[in-house]
Amino acid sequence: MNSVTINNHRRAVFFGCFLLIAILVGWSTAFAQQGDYLLEGNLVVKSGETFKYQLSFREKRGHLKGHSLTWLEGGKPSKANISGTIDKKRNTIYFTEEATGELVDTKETTICYISGTLAYQLSGDKYIVTGAFTGKDKNDKYCGEGNLRLTHPAAQDKVLGNYKEVVKAPPVPAPQPEEKPTTTGSVTNIGTVTAIAHQDIAWKTDSCILYIWQYAPRDTDAVSIKYNGKELVHNLTLSKAKKRLVLPTIRKINQLEIVAENEGSHPPNRARIMLAGDGNQYFLTIYNERGKTATVFLKK
Repeated sequence: MNSVTINNHRRAVFFGCFLLIAILVGWSTAFAQQGDYLLEGNLVVKSGETFKYQLSFREKRGHLKGHSLTWLEGGKPSKANISGTIDKKRNTIYFTEEATGELVDTKETTICYISGTLAYQLSGDKYIVTGAFTGKDKNDKYCGEGNLRLTHPAAQDKVLGNYKEVVKAPPVPAPQPEEKPTTTGSVTNIGTVTAIAHQDIAWKTDSCILYIWQYAPRDTDAVSIKYNGKELVHNLTLSKAKKRLVLPTIRKINQLEIVAENEGSHPPNRARIMLAGDGNQYFLTIYNERGKTATVFLKK
């Protein structure tokens, strides 16, 4: 074998090895950017009914696709396709259900497809995944809302964030203790209000007193407040001191909007609210990304 043949043979071997390494690196990179997830738990509707619920999806480069299962009465699950995104820096999942031809016949007149914003955090050997949802039927009409509480194992091959973020992430500050009632009327803990899960409150009086304050100490969340289309407060940095506003409720439907501005050191933007009137108090938690709006309707 002459020297020219030997050199060509060496080049071919080198090129083959280089190509194999490139393929393996490409495969490993693609694998690192995707994963299969199974979240299981309960779906609780606003009326108080609880159903077993499951989210199963594959994530690739922050985008997810898969399906959901809801176990209704009789033990038969209804299935829907899901799509959405995962923000691993903010530990947040956004998803929307859509109709699928594989949907099991539930003999219901209305099938409600939900959209949700879920936040997750590591707790021991599993992730706790919680958040609010709102539902629409096939005609895009509102058909319900509630909350989800799911779990996901924290195995290394199914981690929701990268390892350093999960292990070393600063703890989310504890919320401020709820304001103690100052009247003898009823006190109602409504829960979380987000951009995709508004809240309706039946109102009887001609005015409403709004108190808003920080969700957690040592944070710099800021909000703007709109009422019936008019901005009342712009870019207010929340603190322990409660901002007080008196809102007239002379319309049949009055719209209160809380716009998330600065998210502080622990995103997303969060705020505590109390609405008071006629001896009754309603407590809410606002939970949104910057630029998103949480809406509360006071209906007479």
